[in-house]
Amino acid sequence: MFGSISAVRPCLWGALFSAITYSAGFAEDGQDSTRAGDGRPANQETLADDAARDLVRQLSEAQGMAAKERLVAILAGRYRTANEGNAPEAGFLLKAILTLDQPLLFQLFARQAGIPEAVQRQLMLAKPVQWRTDGHETLADCLRHLIGQTTIMVWIDDEVMSKGQQLPVAHAEGPWLTTVENVLSGTEYRLHLLAPGLLWIGSPRQLKAARKTYEESSNKIQWAASKPAEALTDYTKIQFTETPLNQVIKFLSDQHALNFCLLGTEEDPVTLNLRGLRLHLALTLMTQRLHYDWNVDREIIYVGPANELELVRLRALTGLRRWARLGTADTKIARALRSDTRLEFSETPLSQVARYLTSFHGAPVRAAHACAPMPVTMNLKGISLEQGLDATCLKLGLTWDTDGTSIEIGDEPLWQVSGTRNANNQGID
Repeated sequence: MFGSISAVRPCLWGALFSAITYSAGFAEDGQDSTRAGDGRPANQETLADDAARDLVRQLSEAQGMAAKERLVAILAGRYRTANEGNAPEAGFLLKAILTLDQPLLFQLFARQAGIPEAVQRQLMLAKPVQWRTDGHETLADCLRHLIGQTTIMVWIDDEVMSKGQQLPVAHAEGPWLTTVENVLSGTEYRLHLLAPGLLWIGSPRQLKAARKTYEESSNKIQWAASKPAEALTDYTKIQFTETPLNQVIKFLSDQHALNFCLLGTEEDPVTLNLRGLRLHLALTLMTQRLHYDWNVDREIIYVGPANELELVRLRALTGLRRWARLGTADTKIARALRSDTRLEFSETPLSQVARYLTSFHGAPVRAAHACAPMPVTMNLKGISLEQGLDATCLKLGLTWDTDGTSIEIGDEPLWQVSGTRNANNQGID
């Protein structure tokens, strides 16, 4: 079970020193006799040639992400070559990138240099930082400053951020981990290792609830198809102030190339500042503030009130129950339901959506007369027609069914017990 950082420090620091020594490419057999007392070469600056130092200088002065990415790629290539040859230049490059105080550039460099994620975290925990306050800074301000200097995932409890606790005049410097713990030592809050790679800052009395939130959030991923499952474990950034929920969802959809289906009120304002957390946890924290929830079914992530997500949570969407009736026969309807579709509509009447789907899939799709004018606003692609119908009906409070020859959308069961369609009784357009 994961506990406080203090409780695991002896093990962590032993692994940390070994990881830094190995990943920096330092010799282990006494080849380098000019080491400082902490195991580093006495003068790393002299262990790099002029070209390496010039590249690091260019990176520190570069403007624009494209230029930075180009220089990072070159430096990462030099690091790989130096590290494979156990050359001291690897240590210089690693330290130089760390001390630029640009965590995202370090993360990009580390990924291209092939530095394992676990080692990246250990390097960041040991990264030297400084902190000063004149007594006018809140704990939240201080933590934002320190967390902004690392790529480690840190979840700060809402209570810490909203309490506005003032800090006394103080100064601290040293490894990132030690500095954060020093800042927290005068407060009721502590730093805990909540899950592998995830730190949590909050009151010890809230630790159990935080761990439960994280575990429930992680468990939802099991129902996702491979692409959204991978995206839900990516890091994300949510920084919004009074921004309508539908705009936040569009941002996340574009950022992570995901299909979202928003239920409920689309204009609910979102005020949230999260950086470096995995998307599944960020979604949970965001929806909790709105008294909403989220869930995932194959290619689609649903966001809305918990009661409207019940069919998704119970795996009871209409499409999941239809294949027993259709069987395994390779019919036109079965092929259409399995084929990819696109639903890109804004306030489009359901009857027009049905006609579009009929033309696109070559299989009849009809809307009940009473539902035909209902407006459809969706932006889904790369999903099956079956999933598209499920999402549309869930959003509109409708259902869909098929007798194997056509697909009908309505607000009540559309088929008689015999399974034959009575268009006159059902009022199908």
